[in-house]
Amino acid sequence: MNIYHTLILVVALGSTGLTSASAALVESLNNTVTNGTIVVDSSRSGWSGLTGFTTDPNEGSTIDWHQITIANDSTNYYFRYVMNDSPALIDGNFRIFFDTDQNRSTGYIGGASEFSVGAEFMIEGATLYQFTGGTQDAWSWNWLGLQSYNDGVTDDFVISTPIASFGTNTFNFMLFSDGFTNSVAYRDFYVDSSNQGASGGWLQYTTVPEPGVSLLLGLGLGLALLGFRKKKS
Repeated sequence: MNIYHTLILVVALGSTGLTSASAALVESLNNTVTNGTIVVDSSRSGWSGLTGFTTDPNEGSTIDWHQITIANDSTNYYFRYVMNDSPALIDGNFRIFFDTDQNRSTGYIGGASEFSVGAEFMIEGATLYQFTGGTQDAWSWNWLGLQSYNDGVTDDFVISTPIASFGTNTFNFMLFSDGFTNSVAYRDFYVDSSNQGASGGWLQYTTVPEPGVSLLLGLGLGLALLGFRKKKS
């Protein structure tokens, strides 16, 4: 196989995201916007054109996930929950768990070790917490403060938190809610497979998009031509 074919193979694999490390990764997205595009108020105009994560079906829960969209500017992460059904954000058990070191062997993995991620941080309602448990299944969190939020649109909520809170540009995450529907306990996971422990699925957000095919192809062709010229000389 010559250098040109090798580089094109690398480009093809990179463009489809086929890596051995992504077996349980359901989806990875980036929505970087300019400062001031998203304002945490009742307007959702700043979210127009952004890509949301895969949707979750209506499962009839009191807090029932439908879709999350995440974005960032130079200073903040923004989270938008669109729900199938829900109470007010601040009144409900809405939780998003962040695996900021992308390592399940550290951080909270659920009381029965059922989480697909090991969470260093959690936003519950609109409050940010940092995990402090002595073991990974211990519910122990340090309160970091109420974040900026808006729940003025029915079943459509926005929260923001500084990027510096997590200290990372890429994180894995999952969402979880629990409570009672008609006196029957429920638990709703997003994605649905994120309650299957180490074999479960998770989502990922990054502020830095992967290099596009055109960039990789350009680099590959450049290196190929360089190698071809050296071979001829």
